[in-house]
Amino acid sequence: MMGALDKWWDNAAGVLAVLTPLVAVPVAIVAIHLRTIREAQSAGRNEVAHRLAALESAVDRLRRTLGQFERDHATKEEWLRESMAARRHIERLSEAIVRLETETEHTHTLARRVDAAARAVIALHDRELPREPDGGAEIEGPAAPPDTGTT
Repeated sequence: MMGALDKWWDNAAGVLAVLTPLVAVPVAIVAIHLRTIREAQSAGRNEVAHRLAALESAVDRLRRTLGQFERDHATKEEWLRESMAARRHIERLSEAIVRLETETEHTHTLARRVDAAARAVIALHDRELPREPDGGAEIEGPAAPPDTGTT
């Protein structure tokens, strides 16, 4: 039985020795072909990405150019509408500036009045109180309690 099994293994080894080059060469060719396909797909994806980026930048330039064209060749009505809107904005700003100037003038007038009133109070105070010989005002306060001698 051992001899038959050894003979079978010898036959199997011989068959594999003959078939290995017949299978290995096509498998190697398939592997090389698959690698080439993968590299081609990767290069194709990179090229498509580059073309998409170039297309997006061209679309952006076209959008800007169309916007400029629309501004340059706007109809009279559109131009009039836009200029009226700008005029309204300018009028609102002018009104706000006038309000601020008026409030500022009012504040200055009020400050001048407060200053004049303060000067009048000081002048009245100076006229009402007698002066000491050194030029200071004599201040009359409550009288000191009488000294009773006990502490």
